[in-house]
Amino acid sequence: MPSHRFVPLAAVAVVTSLSAASAVAAPITYFEQVSGDLPGNDVSTATFTLDVGLNTVNGTFGETDGGDFDAFGFIVPAGLEVLSGKLLLTDATGDILDTAWSIDAGIGDFTPQLEVVLATSPGFTPFAAATLPAGSYTMSHRFYDGNGTANYTFIFDVHQPTTAVPEPASLGLLSLAGLAVLRRTRSIA
Repeated sequence: MPSHRFVPLAAVAVVTSLSAASAVAAPITYFEQVSGDLPGNDVSTATFTLDVGLNTVNGTFGETDGGDFDAFGFIVPAGLEVLSGKLLLTDATGDILDTAWSIDAGIGDFTPQLEVVLATSPGFTPFAAATLPAGSYTMSHRFYDGNGTANYTFIFDVHQPTTAVPEPASLGLLSLAGLAVLRRTRSIA
């Protein structure tokens, strides 16, 4: 009978571990038209922490109020990486021919360029960098050519880097094989 007292405790432990394992990531989605204009140079007011999944930042640039250039900071937390990214452009008004954005190391530091993303509207351009590791970055709008305004969407595909871990059955077979080799070498000697 005493073993029945431990059943509820074991059930609580199983439920707790299952709920912790099924935590849902929360990738960011930012719409400049809803949440406010992104700044041209003070990225301290617009810094986003990316999470696992597709993170998006949407905005508009071009000839509004004397020229609208956007910038934002983004943080890739420890244990994550940006596996891929792309810039999607569509004309809102007029005819935007092309544009350039840069990915810079650090928040608000516009000089150490890691990559320049050149894009033609309409269309999309993937980032050239294979991955962006954990760290802080600034995405800044450098120039555009054409008249009017264009809508943009940055898409950051964030993942946890994977490492090969042998499954338990393979590890067990390797251990048995190692023991057999040790036993055989001892019996020969």
